[in-house]
Amino acid sequence: MKKILLPFTYFLFLFHSSFGQGGTWTWINGDSAANSIGVFGTQGVPSINNHPPAEYEPAEWKDKQGNLWIYGGTYPGLSDMWKYNPVTNEWTWVKGNGLLFQQPFYGVQGVPDPSNTPGNRSYCAATWVDSSGIFWLFGGESSKYLSSYNDLWNYDVNTNQWTWMNGSTILNGYGVHGTQGIPG
Repeated sequence: MKKILLPFTYFLFLFHSSFGQGGTWTWINGDSAANSIGVFGTQGVPSINNHPPAEYEPAEWKDKQGNLWIYGGTYPGLSDMWKYNPVTNEWTWVKGNGLLFQQPFYGVQGVPDPSNTPGNRSYCAATWVDSSGIFWLFGGESSKYLSSYNDLWNYDVNTNQWTWMNGSTILNGYGVHGTQGIPG
């Protein structure tokens, strides 16, 4: 029995060990301090000095121009949209008020509005970019309440506005499944 156990234990150790990737890491931008509060600068104005605060699990997108976009996150739990341009090495604070644990403001379903916001999102929000360049966000958790959302939003980069498209406005709301294979 020991002869079988020893090779199996070695196998587990070998395949559960961490193997680093080849190459060299380079620090490009941001603060070296843990839990950085960020440098917001002026909203809408890119700067080499700007950078978002330290966040865990923000929602993220890559636009058609190769810019990185992040929204929300936890620790500290903000609801701000940031854009990073890798060509100019500049961050831009695009949208949000810099306040903690903002609740969603849904507005009218399907209608964009400058005051609409998904509120603080983190942990497992699903994101994608459609063929028109619109950013989409589904679900995620609230950092403050550790509760889940099941709502669908889109963000139009050109208008700088969020639109609540579908889903519940209630934390931990249940999905409506309908009939499998039939849109509704």
